This record gives sequence, structure tokens and C-alpha cells, in this order.
Amino acid sequence: MEMILISGYGLTAASWGPLLAIWGEPAPTAVAVELPGHGSRVISESEDPADPRVWVEGLDRALGEATEPVLVIAFSMSTAALAHRLAASGTRGIAGCVLLGGVPGPEQFSREYQSLAAGILTGRADADASLVELYATGPTARSLVAADLARLGLPARQAAADLPPSPSMSISVPTLVIYGADDAVTRPPTRQRLTSLGADVELAMISGAGHAVHLDAPDTVAKTIQRWLSSSGLARTPSPPAPAEPHRGPDVIGPR
Repeated sequence: MEMILISGYGLTAASWGPLLAIWGEPAPTAVAVELPGHGSRVISESEDPADPRVWVEGLDRALGEATEPVLVIAFSMSTAALAHRLAASGTRGIAGCVLLGGVPGPEQFSREYQSLAAGILTGRADADASLVELYATGPTARSLVAADLARLGLPARQAAADLPPSPSMSISVPTLVIYGADDAVTRPPTRQRLTSLGADVELAMISGAGHAVHLDAPDTVAKTIQRWLSSSGLARTPSPPAPAEPHRGPDVIGPR
């Protein structure tokens, strides 16, 4: 099964490395997509990175290049981007979804996270360091988040902190929602609401992990996804390779 991985605010395509490396060989296609305001993607003057139509176009391009329906794995704020795409195009081209620390829209963020986003915009010296602590629990994950934040420029940060509310999602394909038990960004009511998005939605909590659950516990997350793929009747368990260091492309980063 082909996979499309959508990075969230504060993380680039490189952040998928620990999770992808777990699966090993044989390797199907895996594409890491960075939407405007979500990663290291360069934003052109003609683009409004806070315009959901830009996200929909980017996801449609990635889905359109796939040879079969894909598994979409979205982290954090990218769940909001996915929601806009579902509202515009339905689940066309999507076989299933995995939402990691999913956040439907800015109104669902914790107040602490909102304060940090505002601090980053105003150049508050401790904002980045505090965001690292909020995102991840383990030292390895914190170092990866810090490295990704260092790659980001102000335009990407500004866009991500001012994203519009996402529409109400309704997902008609098998969906797995994964949260870290120590996730300080989203609260239990948000998690419960995500499990009511459709008839085939499963919730999995990972102990010892924070918001960036796939960085704190990549092995457990990979096994959880593998078990879910088997039980949900989707295609064979994906086995993507460890990706090379991504380059800055217009929309899609990584081999297809």
C-alpha cells in the first residue's frame, strides 16, 4: 500500500525517519508531503499559506500521483489540513487514515500551546525551547523536534500559528487515532470527538509518549499501525524504507 505522510507544525519531512525506519524491507512507496506553513517548504509570493485551498491542492496532487488508494498518515495540525481536503473532495483516493496527535482546528489546542505559538511569532526567546518540551517526552524525540524547528523560517511559523478553523470531519474509511498518554497539546475531549468522526474509527493510547507520539515511541506506533491495518482489512502492512535527508521541494518531499 502506498502511503502519504503529512508533517505538522514544527516538524519537517525528516521527522518521519524514526517511524519509517521501523518497517524496513520490502518497501512500498512512501511520500512525505509538506504543506505551506507546516514544514520547511518554501512559500511563493502567490500562495497564502493560511488558505485551506492551498492544502487541498497539495494533497490532491499527491493523491493524484498514486497508482492506488493510499494510507494517509497525518500528524497534529495536518489533521486540520486533511479535514479541509475531506470537506472539499471526500475520501476519493484515500483507503484509510492514521491521525497522530490529531487536532481538528486551532480551537482545539490547549491554551499553553496557543501561548507558545504567539510567543514564537513575537520572537519570545524561550518559545522554541518550551514548544520542544510540550511536543515530546523523551530526549531523543526532543532533539529531533528541536532540529526541525531550527530548519523553519519565520514565514512557515507565522502561517502555522494563524491557521483557520477546520470544517467538521466525517470519515468514511477506516481510521486510527493515536495519542500519547502524556500529550499536553490536545485534551481528552478532543480525542473523544475524533473517535466519533465515523463508524470505523479506533483510538489507541501510547503510554510514555507525548504529542509527537511517533517520535517518542516509533516502535510502538509502528506496531499499533501494523495491527490496525491487519484487523481493518486494508492492504498488506506497509514496509517503507528509512528515507534519505529530504530536500526542499515545491510540494512533495521524498521518493515515490
